[in-house]
Amino acid sequence: MLLAVPAHNTSRTCPRCAHVAKENLKIQARLACMSCGYENHGDVVGVINVTGR
Repeated sequence: MLLAVPAHNTSRTCPRCAHVAKENLKIQARLACMSCGYENHGDVVGVINVTGR
């Protein structure tokens, strides 16, 4: 199944607290949430935010 999803901020949004900031993703490969401290690979974060898992 293919689902079109707007990619805007999918890797900059923390899946734990929903904080969105460009500072969350200082390097493309790693999200480090400035609000709650959650950390994960940027691509994994994008998938979590798109799929809700």
